[in-house]
Amino acid sequence: MLSDPLLGGGCASQRKSCAEIQALGGSDEAARALGITLPAQLDRAVESRRIEFLAGRLAAREALSAAGCDKPAALPIAQGRWPEWPEGFTGSIAHSHGLAWAAAGPTDGPRAVRAVGIDLERILEDDRAARLAPAILSEAEQSRDEVATLGWGPYVSLLFSAKEALYKCLNPLFGVEFDFHDLEAGSIDCQLGDLTLHLALPAAHGYDAGHAFPLRFRIAEQMVWTAIEL
Repeated sequence: MLSDPLLGGGCASQRKSCAEIQALGGSDEAARALGITLPAQLDRAVESRRIEFLAGRLAAREALSAAGCDKPAALPIAQGRWPEWPEGFTGSIAHSHGLAWAAAGPTDGPRAVRAVGIDLERILEDDRAARLAPAILSEAEQSRDEVATLGWGPYVSLLFSAKEALYKCLNPLFGVEFDFHDLEAGSIDCQLGDLTLHLALPAAHGYDAGHAFPLRFRIAEQMVWTAIEL
């Protein structure tokens, strides 16, 4: 796909299923067929993780092409565990339950994207979400009206995913380290699929404590999708 309603006009995105990769054979055979190198870090990984990696890299390669990158992109794993995007482009990759989603955009020109973060999560069961909530949400976040509106599972999954997406956006760009409680949900519009996250601590490059980052989200088919562009 050339555009995504969760992303602005600067990014292209693509989705791939792990089933598409598995249809090519084992991970080594699939990697050869796709022309994607499995990194040494995955030499001892389980087969499902290797297939997931290939699905994500294939989605990213196609998203890059749609965004205007006309050179082959190896996308090795950088020191911070993030993909190393080709010069002039940035992006983000997410995986969950047999599905990979990637977004990419140029860092120069009229549609320039400074950074992007996306995340994809399977909706938690309500009981498990309620148990995990204190580790992910502040006391104020646990008391919001959206808990009743969405239910514990979708609500906790949404904020978990949103915080992951923002981290994936900021960390490769600035080296910012924070945990779940360093981000606080602001407005949440379940009808429009808009939410904001506020920093609870100062970050690099002029992002002071309290800075609001707007994200987009979608809840569908037992999955939560979240995205942010800078």
